[in-house]
Amino acid sequence: MSRSRIAYITNILLIAGLLLAACATPTATSAPTQPAQQQPTAASQSTQPPQPTQAPPPTSAPTVADPNRRLNIYVVQHALCAWDSWWCTMKGAMEQAASDLNLNLTVLGPDKFDLQQVAELIDQAVAAKPDGIAVTVTDPQLFKDKIQRAIDAGIPVVGFNAGNGPDKDGIPYLTYIGQDEYQGGYQAGKRLVAAGGQQGVCINHQVGGANLDARCKG
Repeated sequence: MSRSRIAYITNILLIAGLLLAACATPTATSAPTQPAQQQPTAASQSTQPPQPTQAPPPTSAPTVADPNRRLNIYVVQHALCAWDSWWCTMKGAMEQAASDLNLNLTVLGPDKFDLQQVAELIDQAVAAKPDGIAVTVTDPQLFKDKIQRAIDAGIPVVGFNAGNGPDKDGIPYLTYIGQDEYQGGYQAGKRLVAAGGQQGVCINHQVGGANLDARCKG
C-alpha cells in the first residue's frame, strides 16, 4: 500500500471520528409522569373539593444537528508542507478526505518547528468554535490546558500523528490515531541488528517533540 493511500485512510478515520462526535445528538429527556392522585381515607375525607394539580413545565426538545450545514473542522499540527515534505502527503490526503466528506477544513501550523507557537494555534482554533479539532499532541504538558479548554467548550478533540493516547497524555481527548513511536524506534533497531549492523544513529530533526524523542529512545 502506498504512503499516500495510508495517509488518506488515516485522515478519513481521523475526520470521520470528529464528524461522529460533532453530529452526536444529546439524549432526549423522557417526559415526567404525573404522580397519581392519592385517594383520601375515611379519616381524612373532607367536604372541600380536591385542589387541581399543576402540570409540570414542558421540557425543551433536544438539539439536532442541521444535516445541511457543512461542518467546520480545524487541524493543528506541529509542521507544514511548506517546510517539511512529509506533511505534503498528509496535506493532500486531508484535502481529499475533506472533499469526500463535504466539510470545511482549516489547517494551522507554525512557520518553523516551534511548540509554543503550536500551543497558541490551539487557542486560535478553540476561539473559532469549530465542530471539531484534530491536533498533533507533540508536547502533552504544554498542550494540556489548551486542549482541555477546547473540551470544556464542548468541542470534540482527536489526537493524531504525535501523542500517546488520552490516558498516557493525561488529557481526556476522544482518541489517538497514529503510531507508537517508541515501538517504531525499537523495531527499526531490531531490523538494523538483523541486517548485521552494530551501531546506529537516530537523527532527530525536531528535538523537543515527544514523538521523535520517543522514537530515538526506542
